[in-house]
Amino acid sequence: MERYLTSPLPDSCKISWKPEWGRVIIIRLKNSTGNNDNYENFKITIAPIDGIIIGMLKSEITQWDNHDDQWFGNQAEIGELNKDVYSSPAKIFVYKDFETNDKFFSYYWHNKFDRLEEGQLPFNLTPDKLTRLLNGKLFSRLYENIKSI
Repeated sequence: MERYLTSPLPDSCKISWKPEWGRVIIIRLKNSTGNNDNYENFKITIAPIDGIIIGMLKSEITQWDNHDDQWFGNQAEIGELNKDVYSSPAKIFVYKDFETNDKFFSYYWHNKFDRLEEGQLPFNLTPDKLTRLLNGKLFSRLYENIKSI
């Protein structure tokens, strides 16, 4: 992970995640309507087992990359209605690790686990458990924390 920008996950954003479920979670959130013309989505990447938020590859950062580019992949603004509890649609990807890019599964989220898109859920990880762990309050907290890095 030392090749990437990283920041510690704040205690309010730590979740009870097991290594066998995957080590990297990418959460793609909707930008507010004012940003939809340029960027429909932005991403938040976390490694809950390692307790970190992950940004860009350090070697790919240029003088033109601003804070949002470095941490969210592009301009990011969740909008007033999503500030406390994010409730717009999202897509979540779970990877084995960051180096191999092996995707375990991905799913659609809209206030809860909506439907599996790719892969299989691990045997001891249910849609209900995913809904409790990866939820709108967490997404808003992560967003606010990253904006303040």
